[in-house]
Amino acid sequence: MAWLMGRLKELSSRMDRLSRPAQRPSGVVRASHPEEEGATPRPIAEGTTLLTARELEIVSLVARGMSNRQIAYALYVSEATVKHHLANAYPKLRARSRGEAVREALARGWLSLEDIFREEKIS
Repeated sequence: MAWLMGRLKELSSRMDRLSRPAQRPSGVVRASHPEEEGATPRPIAEGTTLLTARELEIVSLVARGMSNRQIAYALYVSEATVKHHLANAYPKLRARSRGEAVREALARGWLSLEDIFREEKIS
């Protein structure tokens, strides 16, 4: 678990470095981004929407390293339902794999490391 936490911190610091503006030659003007001006994020492309609550919940469980079968068991749904939700989430995130889906959800701020590593106590 310690290795995983170290790896996630390393990836998080890499994401921070990538999100910083690059040094530009003098005279080059940077285009403005609506996200930086406080506007609400828009869909990436025409026809795409934000993730549903269930899709985001499943992506967060994928980020915890759970298999489709484990997610289905935890959410009291069938494995086919989990696959269906992931299949719907991939195009919205422009992802082709589970890892890409998690990375995109983290990059867009829809998922945080606290969400992934939150300890849920069973009463």
